[in-house]
Amino acid sequence: MNKLKTLFLAVVVAFVAIACESGPTEEEQQNSLKDEVMEIHDEVMPKMGEMNTLKNELLADADSLSADSSNVENLELSIDLRQIASELEEANKSMMDWMRNYKPTFDEQTHEEIMQYLEDQKVKAGEVKTKILTSIEKAKAKIAEKSEE
Repeated sequence: MNKLKTLFLAVVVAFVAIACESGPTEEEQQNSLKDEVMEIHDEVMPKMGEMNTLKNELLADADSLSADSSNVENLELSIDLRQIASELEEANKSMMDWMRNYKPTFDEQTHEEIMQYLEDQKVKAGEVKTKILTSIEKAKAKIAEKSEE
């Protein structure tokens, strides 16, 4: 009989231990996903100054190239530089729009609604990151190409 009580007690303790280790709470899940969203933001936010510098350099080069309106190649390159500068500006605008629209607090929303919102924001932040990194890479490549000429 003592062995049966001991076995029963062991089974109860095991169930309690398993129940306590059921995984992260809803709040922990939300905080973890919110942290993932902010990591994406924090990775590219410091690049905003670089984007502005590159944009200004491209526009200055475009202005100097377009000053000689008799050279068609210079005019075409000027247009190309302005297009890349525009892409940098669009990437900057997408970051500003995302930050303005992001709402880090949740009132009277269910766990599922909060998680869906954060998943959506993670996708949007990822799209912003891609725009920023792609436009910077394109600008740097064009500047390097132009300086080789």
